[in-house]
Parts: sequence; structure tokens; C-alpha cells
Amino acid sequence: IDPEVDVASIAEQARIASDDPLAVPALPEGWRPNAAELRTSAVDDVTAWYVGYLTPSNEYIGMYQGIEANPTWVASLLARTTATGTTTIDGVEWTVYDNRETSIDVGNAKYGLTTEAGDSTFVLLGTATPEEFETLAAALVPTVEAQR
Repeated sequence: IDPEVDVASIAEQARIASDDPLAVPALPEGWRPNAAELRTSAVDDVTAWYVGYLTPSNEYIGMYQGIEANPTWVASLLARTTATGTTTIDGVEWTVYDNRETSIDVGNAKYGLTTEAGDSTFVLLGTATPEEFETLAAALVPTVEAQR
């Protein structure tokens, strides 16, 4: 069993590196964070707050909050896949990347959601169900709204 990661306290420490509020979504029982850290992309020097979650169905969703991110950063996270549509979750519009049926190796980017707010670009990607993605996206709405 993975040790439970204290996302809130790590976010508090990471805040020193970012003026933007870092997302600490309040998730229902059964969600388990297994990693939380600031990451800097070597390719485009984008700093991102990353939290990895194991969902109630034991799948993975990575939550990235890129600070002053760019389209290249987003594309590299999503394995250069293309958007398949949009969805609105609790008033926030997200771009959907649904790669569950593709034969191309997209790694963990089987499904993804992206949205922008202020200086932050949020990217959710992983192997979980669209419903679990919606749960995480809905939990991010307060952070997204605060940055608009």
C-alpha cells in the first residue's frame, strides 16, 4: 500500500515557488494521492504543480497545474494527441482528449481534460473513467474560479 501523501502540506511548501494558489482538490473517500511535487519541464521551462491520484477504481489520474504554461507543454503531456471535444463541469469548460479507443501508444494519456484560468493551465490525464475525471475536475472548480 502506498503511503498517503499530504497534498495540502506539500502545496503549502511549494507555494514559495509560485504566487498562484496551488490546487488541493477536496476529493471523496477512496481517492489516494501517491505523489505531489513541483516539476519543471526541461523542454520549455514550465513549472507545474503535480499530484498523482489513484482513483476508487484503482486507476490513475495525474493532475498538472502549469504556471504560465504554453501549448507545447500541454501537447507533450498529452502525448501529442488531439482534442476530441469539450465538456462543461460545474460551469467550467474543459477540452476533452479521449484516446481510449486509439491504437497509438499514448502511455497514461488514455483520457485527458484541460482548462485555463489566470496564469494556470490545468491538465488532467490518465487511465481512469470519464466519471472519475469529472469528479476531480469538479473538485478543481474552486481553484479555477479563484484564478479567473
